[in-house]
Amino acid sequence: MTVKSYFLFVSMTAGLPFMLLPAAGMSLPVRAAFPPAYQLQDHHTQLPILVSIQVKQRPLEAVMTEIAAQTGLRFHYDKADLSQRLKRKITLHCNKTPVEEVLDMLAEQTGLKFVLKEDKVIVGPGETGSPAANVELVNGALPEKEIYGQVRDPHGRPLAGATILVRNSTRGTQADADGAFLVRAAAGDILLFRSVGHLHKEVMVGDQEEINITLEESIKGLDEFVVTALGISKKTRELSYSTQQVNNEDLTRVKDANVINSLSGRIAGVNIFRSASGPGGSARVILRGNKSTRENQPLYIIDGVPMANYTPSQPANIWGESSDIVGNSGRDGGDGIANLNPDDIETISVLKGASAAALYGSQAANGVIVITTKKGQPGKGHINVSSDLTISTPMLLPKLQYRYGQTIRPYTDDKGQPQPGAAESWGAPVQAPDHVRPFFNTGVTFTNSVSFSGGIDKAPSYFSYSNTNNKGILPNTRLDRHTFNYRGSLRLLDNRLLLDGNVTFLLQKALNRPASGLYFNPLTGLYNFPRGLDFNDYKNYEYADPARGLPLQNWWNIRHDKEWTGQDDQQNPYWLLYRSLREENRTRSMGSLSMKYQLNDWLYVQARGSFDRSYDQYELKAYAGTQTVLSPPNGRYTLEKETNTQLYGDLILSAVKKLDSRLQLAATLGSSIMDVRAHDRTLISTNPNANPGLSVANHFSVADISSNALDAQQYIEKKQLQAVFASAQLGFRDYLFLDLTGRNDWSSTFAYTPINGKGYFYYSTGLTALLSDMVQLPAFVDFARLRVSYAKVGNDIAPYVSRPARFTLQTVAGVTRISFNTRSPYPGVYLKPEDNRSLEAGTEIRLLDNRINLDLTWYKNNNYQQYMEVPAPSGSGFLFYYLNLGNIQNTGLEAAITLVPVRNKHFKWQSVLNYAFNKNEVIQLSNPGIPGAGPDNYFILTDFLTNMYGSFIKEGGSWGDIYSNKELYRNEKGQYVIDGDGHLKTNKDVLKNIGNPNPRFTLGWNNMLNYKGFTLSFLVDGKFGGKVMSITQAIQDEYGVSETSARARDNGGVALNAVYEDGRPFTGKYDAQQYYTTIGGRAGIGEMYMYDATNIRLRELSLSCQIPVRSKWIRQMQAGLTARNLCFFTLHAPFDPEVSMSSGNGLQGIDVFGQPAVRSMGVNLRVGF
Repeated sequence: MTVKSYFLFVSMTAGLPFMLLPAAGMSLPVRAAFPPAYQLQDHHTQLPILVSIQVKQRPLEAVMTEIAAQTGLRFHYDKADLSQRLKRKITLHCNKTPVEEVLDMLAEQTGLKFVLKEDKVIVGPGETGSPAANVELVNGALPEKEIYGQVRDPHGRPLAGATILVRNSTRGTQADADGAFLVRAAAGDILLFRSVGHLHKEVMVGDQEEINITLEESIKGLDEFVVTALGISKKTRELSYSTQQVNNEDLTRVKDANVINSLSGRIAGVNIFRSASGPGGSARVILRGNKSTRENQPLYIIDGVPMANYTPSQPANIWGESSDIVGNSGRDGGDGIANLNPDDIETISVLKGASAAALYGSQAANGVIVITTKKGQPGKGHINVSSDLTISTPMLLPKLQYRYGQTIRPYTDDKGQPQPGAAESWGAPVQAPDHVRPFFNTGVTFTNSVSFSGGIDKAPSYFSYSNTNNKGILPNTRLDRHTFNYRGSLRLLDNRLLLDGNVTFLLQKALNRPASGLYFNPLTGLYNFPRGLDFNDYKNYEYADPARGLPLQNWWNIRHDKEWTGQDDQQNPYWLLYRSLREENRTRSMGSLSMKYQLNDWLYVQARGSFDRSYDQYELKAYAGTQTVLSPPNGRYTLEKETNTQLYGDLILSAVKKLDSRLQLAATLGSSIMDVRAHDRTLISTNPNANPGLSVANHFSVADISSNALDAQQYIEKKQLQAVFASAQLGFRDYLFLDLTGRNDWSSTFAYTPINGKGYFYYSTGLTALLSDMVQLPAFVDFARLRVSYAKVGNDIAPYVSRPARFTLQTVAGVTRISFNTRSPYPGVYLKPEDNRSLEAGTEIRLLDNRINLDLTWYKNNNYQQYMEVPAPSGSGFLFYYLNLGNIQNTGLEAAITLVPVRNKHFKWQSVLNYAFNKNEVIQLSNPGIPGAGPDNYFILTDFLTNMYGSFIKEGGSWGDIYSNKELYRNEKGQYVIDGDGHLKTNKDVLKNIGNPNPRFTLGWNNMLNYKGFTLSFLVDGKFGGKVMSITQAIQDEYGVSETSARARDNGGVALNAVYEDGRPFTGKYDAQQYYTTIGGRAGIGEMYMYDATNIRLRELSLSCQIPVRSKWIRQMQAGLTARNLCFFTLHAPFDPEVSMSSGNGLQGIDVFGQPAVRSMGVNLRVGF
């Protein structure tokens, strides 16, 4: 029989009447006799609890809900046993009546037992002939022998508050915070174990004294709760918008160095693109499609307050040149969300729609990800230790050839000087060994975490420490991270005042974090190394140069003693990893404090404050001998420092009030302020073109940069956002809910505009109807609801753009120069905030005893008033004017289906399938009344420069369309044309849309199978549609090192449907070298290097085992095997389309020698003390 255990807690939290919580910690052993229907325990000197309620012929369940709303008590009962009695009609007329008397009345009308224990009311069936008999739950001594043990869930976690009853008796107890229990029973007695959200279990007492129990989970509780805006916990059944939540187990089962990557494939409508910079790299998270020309990533909230998610550096173009530093590598500085320890996180809720996020205003135009961290559990202190070891190997290396050699072999010129030969490999056949695969190491990642939880009931604490240590697949690359976290709470003034504080401190060091782009990238030289030369000769990456008396770079075309200067797009990979060191350091501190005071039984006030400060330092130490385009003769030193500081505070007044027997109001009124000093950046670097660069070779400090080589910049963004907000929820008969929110923001970015004084207003409204409570549905329908919502939100503008400075100062090659601003607001207009309007409708249905759960959502989002740039007329002094234009639309469908195909005493299989479809359209970006703002104008995400990749937002297309600036010429019959010199004709300076990197739809299939102490889980997900570009493949084709180019040579050339200029048909095959040097290279034919981005992968696989332990010190032990990105079932691109070169808006859907995707496998151990 399926049993669903429930208890209900009504909390006066910011505008929401109901909250589902786990049972409290250990109860003291107390025995007392009270009036017939109830027993009162552990109330000490607290004030009497009074109830005022007027109901007539209302179901018992609704009456208990109302009493809980007034008193804060939790009703704990087994719905399976009481399913019929919960519908029994109750009539009460009470005015400030003690709760004990109210429970007596309920007992008389229902024949049930009501046990009042601390803040819980335990409801059970009355005994035959004596419905009012006493129930006594004890931890004390009775004549029978003592039975002790632990109650856990299928994952080995203790079930605090689980109920243990001796069948056909009045004896029982509750499990403490560690899941431990002690009860007295005789041999032959039946013990009944129950816990909220779990199936009950019966065990007969024999000769044993220890009984350890695992309770299987029920698919759905009476009311699940998610954390919504402003940290408010709310019943999912009342929400008027779609949201999904993942718990700690989903985040830690197969750990990732950036915890946000663990959401991939689990939540419909969430697309996550990982950085190509390896473990701990940043991630680009998009909820329901890209909407804005400015910012598209969501807001992150930790325990109710915003978290800064800044990244200090991202690649700027195909060469890399992060932070716009000339000749710099394409480094990813990591993001803020990657700094969190996944073991500290309790849940992550994703608020995808504008309605869900409207209370956060302009901060949350792209949705919100709400993170709730772990709290200390009162009771006996316990320690949890987790240790994960993961090894990683390259999963997806380029397909390269080793059978055709260097085009021109090394030779001696007519002056007797040795020459290195050609960079390409279009030469004669050779038998060269594979030097690429042996270059990579086996990456190793250790993640260790220890936490402590415990304390007295009024002051529990939680402390944790974690360490992540990674040695990458590239030589001499590593990441080391230490995270300290403390969270404590304190109840004062007879529990009316609750203080809750959280402090996190992080130290992180990285060496040679993998980079994308052509500069300072070891993979360019590794992949393009001329075939036929011996790569082993260059493992000794330096030689002693007699002329300079220094160790200099040894590479096939870079040798100072031979006057070989090489080329800037490749160097010796080992030199770059050992003599062009890139060192990164980050320190970060975050803290928050919340004070909540209960004014009376329906009203509370809450004040919160937080700080978030990060400091990043990056150093490039390029030794003398580095390629001359990128470094002066004595070497190059770059020092970049960036600080980000965010301060936040809010004050909230919240009420939950029963208006009459049918209506209940939950309301919130508040104000907030956020002050940001972002990208407070100081850059000091060595100009790569200034000789000698460093005063003393290989001395790396600012003082050692010669005066004629000093480059310096300084920058900061300051911003303050103030807001007032309000929300209200009106509930009717607990089955119809109307939600309203409103927020007015004042952003300092609108200084010097009319917006500055009045601010800008955002709002939302939503309606939820619980059909299963309103009308009689077929018996197989357990639950059904409909929801609809509408909202208006939007982004503010970037700092300083409302009135930009006319010029900036910067030092270049030792000279301070004026750099004039080339952009200005359009004359006569002022910038406004984006206007993002969203309509959403959905339904949720649960069937067949909650074995099938369907959640379906349709949405339409239109984002108006985009930040847009138009060409400025000549003579204006500017290149571009900016103003508000446009309408970008996203429409989509999301579905999540949860199934429990098998559920019995020993085995359970739960399967979750999610689907999301999104269509993005740029409806309008033009205005006929604005010169230059015609339909042909576009917004630049990534410009071409001298390359074949460009990304633009253009009217009639989609956000992020990829364009090419060159194409092969075709005649009217679609045939290629060969000119008189034998070359394929091309069209240059075109703007051709060749694809969009965003998937058309996504699927995720997550499974968990539990058998006794074993748990097997796997996650398969796929992205379908979209196109991506590989610059890597294009350059490899041009150099003749790709397998594709070799096969063309094997086949005698490339078959083409072509004609000569005079119309004669081309017969035979076109020369492979001539073909690939025409279409290949970074400035080649872009459409020839577009690939279907569809991919299906086995993302996660894990097998864990609960190890039985008999120890007074060890509570539980679990060991497991894990794997991530084990294989692709479908892949069409030569790289992982999910890997992004940048987490910003630009450089999406492109690979430029990014680190190859890796396959990870590991083991883990979890021990609880």
